[in-house]
Amino acid sequence: MALGVLNIFYIVLGVIAIGLQGFLYFGNEKIISNRVVFILNMLFGIIISYLVFTSLPSNYSLQRIMAILIGLISILAMIVRVKDISSMVAKIMLSISVIGGLIQLFM
Repeated sequence: MALGVLNIFYIVLGVIAIGLQGFLYFGNEKIISNRVVFILNMLFGIIISYLVFTSLPSNYSLQRIMAILIGLISILAMIVRVKDISSMVAKIMLSISVIGGLIQLFM
């Protein structure tokens, strides 16, 4: 029973990630603001890295550090976006954070 719930949770996380990434690159300004989608992607990347970090045992130090770094990429993307360096670079950084976190969580 518990593994079925965990499988549903993974499917929901995957669907949310696909939806947020789709809105990030192909979103229409009339439906939802680009700023809101960017912030939701950033928060989702941080939540995924937190889930990965807390799901690993304490002796998996390297994987836990990688989870923290994936969360930091998401925060750095927000800094890049605020500094107006490049919005496409910030979007790519968010995609790396979300997809990398999901890959690490599913492994």
